[in-house]
Amino acid sequence: MSETIKIKVFRFNPTLEKKGNLVEYQLEKGPGMRVLGALKAINDQGQNIAFRYGCEEWECGSCAILANGKPQLACKTEIQNGMILEPLPDLPIARDLIVDRTKHFERQAELYKLPGKKTGNDLSFEDQERMWKSITCMECGICLASCPVLHPQAGSYHYIGPEFMVQLFRTTMDKRVDKKSLESSSKYGIWECTTCNYCEENCPQRIPILKQILELRSRIMEEQPTFVPETLRDLNTNLFRYHNAYGKPQNERLEWAAGLKVPDLSTGEKDILFFVGDDQCFNKRDQTVAKALVDIFRNAKINFGTLGMEEINAGEPALKTGEMGLFEELAKINIDNFKNSHVKKIVSTSPHDFHVFKREYPNLGGIFEVLHYTQFLDELVSTGKIKFSKKLDKKITYHDPCYLGRYEGIYDPPRRILQAIPGVKFVEMTMTREEAECCGGGGGGNWIDIPAGQRLSERRVMQAMETGANILAVACPYCLAMFEDAIKTKGYEGKMEVKHISELAKEAI
Repeated sequence: MSETIKIKVFRFNPTLEKKGNLVEYQLEKGPGMRVLGALKAINDQGQNIAFRYGCEEWECGSCAILANGKPQLACKTEIQNGMILEPLPDLPIARDLIVDRTKHFERQAELYKLPGKKTGNDLSFEDQERMWKSITCMECGICLASCPVLHPQAGSYHYIGPEFMVQLFRTTMDKRVDKKSLESSSKYGIWECTTCNYCEENCPQRIPILKQILELRSRIMEEQPTFVPETLRDLNTNLFRYHNAYGKPQNERLEWAAGLKVPDLSTGEKDILFFVGDDQCFNKRDQTVAKALVDIFRNAKINFGTLGMEEINAGEPALKTGEMGLFEELAKINIDNFKNSHVKKIVSTSPHDFHVFKREYPNLGGIFEVLHYTQFLDELVSTGKIKFSKKLDKKITYHDPCYLGRYEGIYDPPRRILQAIPGVKFVEMTMTREEAECCGGGGGGNWIDIPAGQRLSERRVMQAMETGANILAVACPYCLAMFEDAIKTKGYEGKMEVKHISELAKEAI
């Protein structure tokens, strides 16, 4: 059964106009009609919308466009009432929905011209399998249109983008030809990827882009460490020597808890292990987050404890910057500590720690129940163990951390906590949940400054300011650091402040 729908399509003819605009069209939508079918139906009405397509069967990648701001294939995406169709961003518009991809083709040609020589090595079946996952790339440009590093104003000055990193990975796997692909990966900005996962989330072929980028990073670490940024080398040196990212002596790890009499697991079996995390232990600003959670746990009469002086970094920064062996070393120490302390349930402050505990530790024999603190607080609020009695007359918006949102699909618990606080007026940013833009701190971004026209964190706080909110709520230490710095550089001090959800929850109890 068909229905009448309206959609808006971007129209622009650069030979006749200086700028384009959105034009509304009405059409009959049949069951399962795709965007490509809708565009054809409109043209059947006598319009002349320019758009690309080839196979019509989700194989060639030529029909990539923006549908409601998200890069998608027109042949794959079902048309919806009110949908807005636009060309891919950051490329010259040839006409309407057709963009000029010359820039992409030139970059691709650069990679193919890498100096190389035949080595005569055989290509193993294992390498063939791994190459095959990258060979399925349709070169549709969707990952490039998705990448936040490429599309802030002026974009990154170095990063070539995920599609081309996939090609460099394929070249690296092909041992028959040596093309200096590791050196090229570094030259073209591989360290600027924040591992936000938006490229892989949108990839029509579900190519494991991030896994391939991390393998390239790992190989550079092992084979050509001079191409690793100095700050990342220092980070991993600190993790190796001190078991924390700050390079602090282990005996300083509990300074955050001075006078709080926080129990550790050596005092007896606990229901909850509160995994505090490096930032909350060593960064004075983040220490308020850990203290807030301690107060909340005590208010809710939670039987919790920490690892005390035995806690070390979860290993996530090492993993995401390519130091796989170091990650495994840190993870195994943590797993042994968890098992020896009879840990039942872990509550972590950082989404990054939460992610590796949940997704990576089981591969090393560490299977535990893990919650991010916003999930745990949400449970406490819903069961009445936490009651908010104080009113916060604030307008609050919330930023979805990549590792809590896109990686783990946790969107509602943080929002439910904020909306449960009396007096709070909660407002959403335009880019939110699955579409939320990255703060720029992941994948090592917290330790390097991406040379770009506009930092990701600045772009995001500008979006937060557009909501009229007084407070930008966060649930990740990287987001806290990146946004507080961006508020200063953008001159928003006194207009907006960044607060962890735990801090707001403590204020309201």
